Amino acid sequence: STYFSNIGELNFYNKEFSKAEESYRKSLALDESLGDKWGVSVDLVLLAQLYTETGRHEEALECFKNSTAIKEKIGDMLGLAENRYEEGLLYEKLGKKDQARDAFVSSVKLYKEIESPDVVDPEQELKQLSVV
Repeated sequence: STYFSNIGELNFYNKEFSKAEESYRKSLALDESLGDKWGVSVDLVLLAQLYTETGRHEEALECFKNSTAIKEKIGDMLGLAENRYEEGLLYEKLGKKDQARDAFVSSVKLYKEIESPDVVDPEQELKQLSVV
C-alpha cells in the first residue's frame, strides 16, 4: 500500500488530484484487505487532505472522523493528536469556530499528554490560534 500512497502523494503535489485519489483508494482497499488498521487510518487522512484541497469538505471531515475513530481504537495517540489538529484547520476554514476550537484544544491536550515535542507550551499554542 505504501507504493500506492507514495504515487498518490506525487500526483497530489503535481495537482493531478483525480490520479492522487485513485492511488489513495487503491492503497485504502489494499490496507482494508490486509486488515491493516493503521494503514487504513493513514489512507483516510491522505484522502481527507485531498478532499480539503479540492473543496470536498464534507468528505474530508468524514475521512478525518473515520481515521480518528481507528486511531482511538488502536491507541495511536500521536496520530490522534495530528488528526484533531487537521480537523481543527478544516473547521476553521469552514468558519466553524466552536468545532475548530474543540478540535485544537483536544489536539493540544493529546500532544501534552504524550509529551510530544511538537507542542512546547500547549497554553501558548492555543492562544496563538485564531479561533480561541
